[in-house]
Amino acid sequence: MRKCNAACLLPLLAGTACVTAGQIHVPADFQAIQAAIDAAAAGDEIIVAPGTYSGPINLSKGVVLRSEAGPDETVLQWSGGGSVVVIESNDGATLAGFTVTGGNAQNGGGLFVSGDAVVADCIIRGNTATNGGGAFLVGSPTLSGVSFEDNNAGAGGAVCLGPDADAVIDNCTFSNNSADTGGGVYVGPGVGAGTFAVVGAGSFETNSADRGGGLFVACGGVEVDQSVFEANSAASDGGAVELLDALPSTISETRFEGNNADERGGAVRLSGISDLLISNGTVTQNTAGRAGGGIDSDPGATLSVGGSTLFGNQPADIEGQWNDLGGNSFEQGPLCDADLAAPFGILDMNDIMA
Repeated sequence: MRKCNAACLLPLLAGTACVTAGQIHVPADFQAIQAAIDAAAAGDEIIVAPGTYSGPINLSKGVVLRSEAGPDETVLQWSGGGSVVVIESNDGATLAGFTVTGGNAQNGGGLFVSGDAVVADCIIRGNTATNGGGAFLVGSPTLSGVSFEDNNAGAGGAVCLGPDADAVIDNCTFSNNSADTGGGVYVGPGVGAGTFAVVGAGSFETNSADRGGGLFVACGGVEVDQSVFEANSAASDGGAVELLDALPSTISETRFEGNNADERGGAVRLSGISDLLISNGTVTQNTAGRAGGGIDSDPGATLSVGGSTLFGNQPADIEGQWNDLGGNSFEQGPLCDADLAAPFGILDMNDIMA
């Protein structure tokens, strides 16, 4: 914890400023964010006033760096090459309440995040990279309430998980991101226990890629819960999601609607020896050019579906071998909105068949 000392009484001579113990303000105490970080001790909080600040920023110690007024009012930008913000910490470093934009890097155009760092309530917009246009994750970081918009990369337009990363992605939104593989998120192979992502309450909308418009998993694993994949697209397979030789993965209480793949798996494509359980989900109005408008599964893959509703997918709801765990419905539910509408009430067939 930082304390005021005699040097604070002579800021012009000592080249520093007196700050409240444990709390540093930018620009009141330090004009530059990096100067505030360098002066801080583990456990300190750096509070940044509204404005646009230039990167790059290196947050390599266990401090909280947060904005005073939120991401709409506080922008971190960098156009000089490399990540806008690099967070390398196993001491609980936190970045909260910023818009991060303009980065261009090999790994993580907007953010490079490692260790147990937390990124919360940020907007990551308009960044590019070879891997992870918005963010590249290593170690066991957490993303919470982060919006990824208009980022681009070769792998993981918004987010790419590095080898053996074990990341939590909670209540995040992904929109208009693009990549060769994994328009929204790319989960790649590991060299040890494997790379794994837990995605909760996520929203994936209008992302695009050659494979895996919203999410692409290659030799890693995912747990997706209470999320939405809508209007994502793939030029090849997996309009919303593609799993390639993936570790055992689960998708629960998740809706897939209006996604498209030019080849296979309008919503979900299982390639190779992937293993996936889908439970209590909805797969509707997705399309594919060749096979599996809803879900398409390779002969070597293991697909299990239970308690889910699948309808209106073209050319078929499910194609390939799969395990029916029961409780699945392939009929649309009642559509009664217009049944009593004037002047001619409409009785839908769904009202009778459901």
